[in-house]
Amino acid sequence: MGMLFIYTKRIWLPYFFHIGWNFSQPFYGSNLTGTNDLGSIIQAKFSGPELITGGAVGIEDSIFTTTFLLLIGVVLYDSAKKEGKIIESKLFKR
Repeated sequence: MGMLFIYTKRIWLPYFFHIGWNFSQPFYGSNLTGTNDLGSIIQAKFSGPELITGGAVGIEDSIFTTTFLLLIGVVLYDSAKKEGKIIESKLFKR
């Protein structure tokens, strides 16, 4: 979320990304950060190793989600750095 804000310099993109993320999980039948009593529109059953399914926390704790969001963060950081949107601190300059 921080990199979305840094790249766009607007709060609406991370805000709506977060709302969309929290809406889509129960919609598709996943837990929402450990809450499993929200109901769902599509009935889904996640089974398999916790590393892949996220276990009790839900799909957001899976290795796929973590890798995907890390990749998005790296791409946004690289883009922001190339476009000069990240300014180096004077404290860390040599």
